Amino acid sequence: MSTGMTQLSAAITAETKEKLDRFTDEFGLKKNFVVEQALLYFMEARRALPDEALVPARLVLENRAFDAVVDAVVTGRGRG
Repeated sequence: MSTGMTQLSAAITAETKEKLDRFTDEFGLKKNFVVEQALLYFMEARRALPDEALVPARLVLENRAFDAVVDAVVTGRGRG
Protein backbone atom coordinates (compact mmCIF):
# COMPACT_ATOMS: atom_id res chain seq x y z
CA MET A 1 0.00 0.00 0.00
CA SER A 2 1.34 3.38 -0.96
CA THR A 3 2.03 5.92 1.75
CA GLY A 4 1.83 8.88 -0.65
CA MET A 5 -1.09 11.20 -0.12
CA THR A 6 -3.33 12.83 -2.68
CA GLN A 7 -6.26 15.19 -2.25
CA LEU A 8 -9.78 14.22 -3.23
CA SER A 9 -12.62 16.62 -3.89
CA ALA A 10 -16.25 15.50 -3.68
CA ALA A 11 -19.56 17.30 -3.34
CA ILE A 12 -21.71 16.08 -0.43
CA THR A 13 -24.89 17.40 1.12
CA ALA A 14 -24.69 19.95 3.92
CA GLU A 15 -26.43 17.41 6.17
CA THR A 16 -23.75 14.77 5.53
CA LYS A 17 -21.01 17.35 6.14
CA GLU A 18 -22.59 18.30 9.47
CA LYS A 19 -22.83 14.61 10.45
CA LEU A 20 -19.16 14.11 9.54
CA ASP A 21 -18.18 17.16 11.57
CA ARG A 22 -20.11 15.97 14.63
CA PHE A 23 -18.79 12.41 14.28
CA THR A 24 -15.15 13.42 14.00
CA ASP A 25 -15.49 15.87 16.90
CA GLU A 26 -17.21 13.28 19.10
CA PHE A 27 -14.58 10.60 18.50
CA GLY A 28 -11.55 12.86 18.12
CA LEU A 29 -10.81 11.63 14.60
CA LYS A 30 -9.43 13.40 11.56
CA LYS A 31 -11.86 13.79 8.66
CA ASN A 32 -9.37 12.47 6.12
CA PHE A 33 -8.99 9.25 8.17
CA VAL A 34 -12.76 8.72 8.42
CA VAL A 35 -13.31 9.39 4.71
CA GLU A 36 -10.49 7.07 3.65
CA GLN A 37 -11.66 4.26 5.96
CA ALA A 38 -15.26 4.67 4.75
CA LEU A 39 -14.17 4.45 1.11
CA LEU A 40 -12.06 1.36 1.78
CA TYR A 41 -14.90 -0.38 3.65
CA PHE A 42 -17.40 0.53 0.93
CA MET A 43 -15.20 -0.71 -1.91
CA GLU A 44 -14.45 -3.98 -0.10
CA ALA A 45 -18.14 -4.55 0.63
CA ARG A 46 -19.01 -3.97 -3.04
CA ARG A 47 -16.44 -6.58 -4.04
CA ALA A 48 -17.32 -9.15 -1.37
CA LEU A 49 -21.10 -8.95 -1.13
CA PRO A 50 -23.82 -9.62 -3.71
CA ASP A 51 -25.78 -6.58 -4.88
CA GLU A 52 -28.92 -7.63 -2.99
CA ALA A 53 -26.98 -7.54 0.30
CA LEU A 54 -26.35 -3.81 -0.02
CA VAL A 55 -29.20 -1.62 1.16
CA PRO A 56 -29.07 2.08 0.28
CA ALA A 57 -28.52 4.40 3.22
CA ARG A 58 -31.40 6.52 2.00
CA LEU A 59 -34.62 5.33 0.43
CA VAL A 60 -37.04 7.77 -1.18
CA LEU A 61 -40.67 6.70 -1.46
CA GLU A 62 -43.79 8.32 -2.83
CA ASN A 63 -46.38 9.05 -0.14
CA ARG A 64 -48.56 6.07 -1.10
CA ALA A 65 -45.65 3.64 -0.96
CA PHE A 66 -44.49 5.08 2.36
CA ASP A 67 -47.97 4.65 3.83
CA ALA A 68 -47.97 1.01 2.69
CA VAL A 69 -44.61 0.42 4.40
CA VAL A 70 -45.84 2.03 7.62
CA ASP A 71 -48.99 -0.11 7.51
CA ALA A 72 -46.97 -3.28 6.98
CA VAL A 73 -44.67 -2.46 9.88
CA VAL A 74 -47.49 -1.52 12.23
CA THR A 75 -49.70 -4.49 11.40
CA GLY A 76 -46.88 -6.99 10.88
CA ARG A 77 -48.34 -7.91 7.51
CA GLY A 78 -45.78 -7.49 4.79
CA ARG A 79 -45.80 -9.03 1.36
CA GLY A 80 -44.25 -12.46 1.14
